[in-house]
Amino acid sequence: MAKKKTKFDFDPVISALGGRDDVMSVSATTDLMKITTKIKLTDEQVAALRAIPVWDDVSLKGPT
Repeated sequence: MAKKKTKFDFDPVISALGGRDDVMSVSATTDLMKITTKIKLTDEQVAALRAIPVWDDVSLKGPT
């Protein structure tokens, strides 16, 4: 059985995070995307990430 390739538009994610300069790394599996940022996210950035329609939820880890 061939693997299904899924395309995802990362532009809304990058915009919500403040631009490419604020992103350190991105890794993904079939059901999880891990993004490491150089900055602590603001409430507005978290809200923008949660507003992306294809995502079920956003979970934050790191310093508060």
